[in-house]
Amino acid sequence: MKVRYRRVVQLLASGVLALLGFSACSDENGVDEYGTPTISYTTSGLVTDESGTPIKGIQVVDNYAYAQPDITYSDAKGEFTIVKGQVTGWKDENFKSYQIKFKDVDGESNGSFKNDSASINEMTLKQTEDKNGSWNFGSYSISLSKKLKKADGSK
Repeated sequence: MKVRYRRVVQLLASGVLALLGFSACSDENGVDEYGTPTISYTTSGLVTDESGTPIKGIQVVDNYAYAQPDITYSDAKGEFTIVKGQVTGWKDENFKSYQIKFKDVDGESNGSFKNDSASINEMTLKQTEDKNGSWNFGSYSISLSKKLKKADGSK
């Protein structure tokens, strides 16, 4: 009887401690953190040719160090937007290697352009929300304009 009572108490105590431990590792949005810093950011911009004419259909690849690359395409106005929420592995130095890649994938429909990229030095980085005291380091807005050069032999 005593052994059975101890076993029941032990199981209940283990269950309560396990629940307390897991619930202590979430932020106010319910995202499990476990000590990993995060950020959210939105990158937007404009892709044009050298004369300033917007280019439609350019593949834009977001290449942040600790996130799965995101791919989008410039619209008829040459504009693009990439939204990233709760990206892990945030450190100030990670943005030093942040890069956006541009690739002409639509063939000759709007002319051919050379592949290019933009580093953080070519972008405007602005913090839009600060979450002091939390593992979430806030939200950022990143903007840029990129002029692509015509590929050799294109019109």
